[in-house]
Amino acid sequence: MPDLDNPYWWALQRLVTINAATVDSKTLRAVSGFNSDLNWTRTRYSPTISDPDLVEWLAAVTAERVVEIDAGAAYWSYLLNQYPNKRVTAYDLRPRRAEHYPTEILDRQRLCLRNHPFATMVCMSDRFPYNSTVFALSKFTGSRAVISCERSPYDATALKDLLMREWVEESRMGSGLRRWDEPRVVYEFRRKTFWNMPTRLNMPIYTPGGGS
Repeated sequence: MPDLDNPYWWALQRLVTINAATVDSKTLRAVSGFNSDLNWTRTRYSPTISDPDLVEWLAAVTAERVVEIDAGAAYWSYLLNQYPNKRVTAYDLRPRRAEHYPTEILDRQRLCLRNHPFATMVCMSDRFPYNSTVFALSKFTGSRAVISCERSPYDATALKDLLMREWVEESRMGSGLRRWDEPRVVYEFRRKTFWNMPTRLNMPIYTPGGGS
């Protein structure tokens, strides 16, 4: 695993440390200053917190080629592109410039999904009921997808129906600040059909608590 530049995680660690010095963890989320700082940090980087264990897991379950959709500021593309065996392309319907880390965000998301059959599709920012994810999965021609969810994907009718019909859950990983925050869960899915079955290229085996 490379020595990652992960300013989102560092910023959150400083935020928790500063607040925890004066506030008990059980009441920390009730402190308006903490919540507003946390929300501002998420807006700047990503709704999914870049826990180093989650980054390692994501690098292990994705192919050499990765397509990030609804990328926002493309922070996860920036993280994955630090791995020497990754080639990540970020798309968003309304791309914005990443001010504090170098990454390029393309705006042809609706046209790109059929053009990456050997890539893993990654979405780390969609919100319930995951309408953008449903659209992306219905257009995507690859066989692997990773989706970050603030609620279970099986709670959203349209996404549940699509997943049950065409995809199989392979694994999942939690993301968050443990006791400081309500975590998201990130799911890895494999397409059921074999008409277009790219393999995971150059992927190490992920073992919890171990290296990649």
